[in-house]
Amino acid sequence: MKKLKKFFRVFAVVLIVANFLSCTNENEINNQEITENQKNENVLKIFYDAEFSFGEVIELKNENLIIKEVIINNYPKRRGYITIHKLNNTLMYLADIDQEKLEIVGIDYFK
Repeated sequence: MKKLKKFFRVFAVVLIVANFLSCTNENEINNQEITENQKNENVLKIFYDAEFSFGEVIELKNENLIIKEVIINNYPKRRGYITIHKLNNTLMYLADIDQEKLEIVGIDYFK
């Protein structure tokens, strides 16, 4: 289990570093923050169609990125990870790991 988490963290960092982001100004960030939070949670609600909560959070300060663990409450063998751009709070990547089906699904929202 720990190896899988470590593998995914390395995998997520590689994906993040591969896509460099452009920055927005501070006024735009403040105006978009609440809307982006709601949009990010709506994406997770649609994708998982289940109750979820957030677990560990990793902040990559040099890259202005945040990686959050998504815990799906009714599925203990399933975890998700999202990558959010810290400056404008936009969802960039979603990775879902299902240990029962032995599947990893990745979605790139950065396009």
